[in-house]
Amino acid sequence: MAIYIILFSITLFSILLGGINSRIRFIIFILLGIILWIIAGIKGLDVGTDTSTYCDLFTASKYSAEYDRSFSGMQIIWYWFNHYLSRIIDWKTFQLICYAIIIVGFFNFFRKNSAYYFISLFLFIGLFYYETSFNIMRQYIALAIVLPGVGYVFSNKKKFILIVLIASTIHFSSLIMLLYLLFDKIKITNKIFVIASVMLAFIVGYFASGLMMRVMGVLNLSFLDSINEGISGYLDTFGGSHSPIRGLIYCTMFIISYCCATNKDSFWLKLYFVFVICFCLIGTMQQGNRMLIPFEISMLIVIPEIYATTKYRNLYMMTVLCYASAIFFYYLLNNVGEILPYSTL
Repeated sequence: MAIYIILFSITLFSILLGGINSRIRFIIFILLGIILWIIAGIKGLDVGTDTSTYCDLFTASKYSAEYDRSFSGMQIIWYWFNHYLSRIIDWKTFQLICYAIIIVGFFNFFRKNSAYYFISLFLFIGLFYYETSFNIMRQYIALAIVLPGVGYVFSNKKKFILIVLIASTIHFSSLIMLLYLLFDKIKITNKIFVIASVMLAFIVGYFASGLMMRVMGVLNLSFLDSINEGISGYLDTFGGSHSPIRGLIYCTMFIISYCCATNKDSFWLKLYFVFVICFCLIGTMQQGNRMLIPFEISMLIVIPEIYATTKYRNLYMMTVLCYASAIFFYYLLNNVGEILPYSTL
C-alpha cells in the first residue's frame, strides 16, 4: 500500500511546482512518467485482477492460434501483437512494452491538452486511473493510442476515425470514441437544464433501475458479441448493487465543476456531462461502467481547465483535492482491482 500512497503524495506535491522554470518542470514531469512506467511494468502477476490472465494468453498465443475472448472479433491486432512478441521476448519485457505505450500515450495527452499537466498527473493517480490500468491494461493501451490524437476531432476527422479504428483492433471499446465527433452539436449552456438532467438521471438510474433494465432488454444488444464475445459480460451485470452515495458524489463534483466553469462550451466539459448522465443511468451495471472510461477520462483535462479560468480557484482546488483524496483512499482501502499487495516479477 505504501508505494501507492507515496505516488499520490509525490504527484500532489508536484502541483506546487508552478513557480519553477518550465524546462525543469518538464524534466520532473518526464521523470515521474518513468517512475510510473517502471512500477507498472515490473508488477507481479498477482497485482491486478487480470494480470495473470494476460500473461497466460501471452504464453498461449506463442503456440496456439485458438482465440480467447480477448482475441475475438475485430481485435485481431492484439492477438498478433501477443503472438509474434511471445516468440522473441518474455512476459516481463512484454509488460514493460505495454506500459511504455500507456504512459507515453497518456503523458502526451496531458502535455497536448491540459492547462496544468501536473494537476492532470495528480488526478491520474488520485482518481485511480493509473491503478486501474493494472487490471485493464489492454483497454488502456487502446486509450493511449487514441487520446493524444483527440485534436484531430477538430482539425482532421478522417485521421481521428482511422486512429480509433486502429485502436479498436486492440480493444473494441475504442469505437465509443467515434462519438467524440458529435459533441460539437451538444449544448450545455443552460444551467437549469444541465443540473436538472443530472438530478433526473441520478434518480432514474439509482431508484428506478427496473425501468433501465427493461430498456436494456428492449435494446437487445447481444448482437454486439460479433465484435467481441465478451461484451455480453458487460451487459449481463446490469442490475447489480452500486451505492447511490458514489453516484451522488460524482454528480456533486460535476455540478460544482460546471458552476465554476467559465467556458460552458468546452469539449471536455461536454464529455464530463455525458459521462455523469450515463454513469447514473447505468450506475448498477457493474463492469459496464468500463465502457464509459472514454468519457470519464475528460476529468483529467476539464478540471485543470476550470481551475485555470475560474475566479474561485483556491476553493475549487480544495474541493478537487478532497474529492480525489476520498476516491483514492476509498478505492485503495477496498483494494479495487486487486492491486494490493504490490509485488514485482
